Formats: sequence, C-alpha cells, structure tokens
Amino acid sequence: MKNHLLFLLTSIPSLLTSIPQASVASTDKLLATIELSLQAYQQQRLNMDLPASSISLDHQQGLWITGQRSVWKWNFAGSKLFEINLVNDEAPTPDQRLKKIASWDGELLVASHRKIFKVSFDPLKVIEFRASDEEAKTPQTFGLQVQANRFFWLKSTGVWTMNKKEQILTKLYAHPHLKIGDKPAIDISQKKLWIIRKNKLLAYSYEQEKKKPEVLLEIKYPFTGIKISGPDLIVHTRHTVLVLDKSGVIQKTIPVEAKRKLVLADIHLGQHSYLFHDRFLEVHKTREMRSLYSKVKIGRVKRAGQMIARKNMLALILDGKPRVFQIEGQW
Repeated sequence: MKNHLLFLLTSIPSLLTSIPQASVASTDKLLATIELSLQAYQQQRLNMDLPASSISLDHQQGLWITGQRSVWKWNFAGSKLFEINLVNDEAPTPDQRLKKIASWDGELLVASHRKIFKVSFDPLKVIEFRASDEEAKTPQTFGLQVQANRFFWLKSTGVWTMNKKEQILTKLYAHPHLKIGDKPAIDISQKKLWIIRKNKLLAYSYEQEKKKPEVLLEIKYPFTGIKISGPDLIVHTRHTVLVLDKSGVIQKTIPVEAKRKLVLADIHLGQHSYLFHDRFLEVHKTREMRSLYSKVKIGRVKRAGQMIARKNMLALILDGKPRVFQIEGQW
C-alpha cells in the first residue's frame, strides 16, 4: 500500500525529534472492519428522528447521537438504545432542531440554534439555557467546545460561555458574522477564533471586537476541515493537509496521492485518522509512530458528515445516518 498519506514522517516534527527514525513502524496489512448494528425495532425508532446532525463517541462504550428532537445513546454492550427527548414539538422548526453535542465532565451538552441543554445523570436532569440574541432572526450554531470546567458555544451572534461553578451563560465579545458553510475553531489560550471560509483561513480575536477578521491564508482549493493541535493549526482540502503555525505560516504540506480525495478527517491527541473517497481509512498513531490501514465497507454514499475515530472504534454520519465500525488488530 504505497499510495497512502505518509503523515507520520512529515507532520509531527515535535515527536520525531525525540524518537529515532529507525523506530518508526508501519504495516501494509489491511485491517478488517466490522459494522455494528442495532436491532430492527431500535433502528426504526432512531430513523424517525433522523437525519443526525452530530455524534460524540464515548470511548468504547457507546455513541451519543443528536437527532432532530432527541439525543440518543447507543450502548454497544448488548446493543441498547436510550432516548432523551429534548424538543417536544413533533415537527420542530429549524431553530428548534438539535445541532451539536459535546461531553462535559460527566454531563452532556446539546445545542440547537437558540438553546443549549445541559443533561445530568444519576438522576437524569435537563436544564435549558437560552442565549439572549432574540434580535437575530436566524441565529446559527456552529460548534461546542469544552475545556476543563468551561464550555464555549460558537454562534453567529457571538461566543457564549459558562463555567461549572456559576452555571450562568454569558456572552464574550461579538465576532464577525459567521456564514453558512463556515467552520470555526476556538483557541482559548490565545483568545482567538479561527475560521475556514471557502478557500480562506481567517483569524479573529474574540476579546477585541473588530469589524473584519484577518485573512491569514488563501489557497486555490476550498478548505474542508480545521483542527487545533497543540501549537499548530491543521487544515485540509480534498487534496492536501496543511500544518500551520498560529500566524498562518505553512510548516508542512502533505499532498494526497494524485487520484485520491480526502473526504473526512479526525485529529485527536495521539491519533490522526483520514477517510478517502475510495473507502480507505488511514489511522496514524502518533505516540507509537504506527500507521494502520483499513477499507471500510460503507457502500454508496452521497453525503459524508462527521467522523470520529477513537482507538479501534470508528463512528460516522453518512447520508444523515450514524454508523459505527470496529477495527480489528492490536490497539
């Protein structure tokens, strides 16, 4: 398998400096994937609330899924399905539909365009918080990000935050209006918001209200994903992965083999995973300097949404449906 993205040898210089090159190990063996499934009646219940908008993989125990009205937990052990209904309306409006999900120190955060739900367990308790942006006719939710005892809610009307102790939703400074198709990532340490908009990478300080963000980089092809990884920004198109410093200077350029296209990526501490249009999955374990490959049997797909890879578990949203695969091998 010589057509794969050689990510380990080019994109993690901070790791390579401390590990001898002779210790870099890889394999050309293709690992098999097994798709997990719900029982028919469970899948039918879930289907009534699809399309899914967001997923969160709970290690190897299960998958959290946001449907249109409910959040669902698919427990892999025993293939059990658990529903928490958050929107009572049988035909929710676009503002009411659930959009984003994140785990927060034993609790669950679920956001629509106007509300955020904090779900606690043992006993089950749901508290609603509403952003005071009523003046906005069509507010948009773009993401949830958690750091320690605080979460950040990225909206078209600004950055909203809450900490565990005070439990009060407050607004930070406004940021430039995020547009449909934008993908933002918040850098809490630098108090900046990074945005990919078509073929541009933008930066904005959310503590200093400005009219326009700074354009850090403009390339030929549109960006498809962005992730903050320690001191670096990792952005990608369907043809290239770029590692940048936070001033927008390109540190590494990792091209995808000519005939392949990168569809989804998941950059996580210790594990970088890439899914290509030919159904090949590459998992690069950065701490162990190993690369693993698999061909995922996903069939015909029109629209790929989200991907999360944690150890040997792979979760995807494909055509609005959550799907889970288990990858063989030593992890």
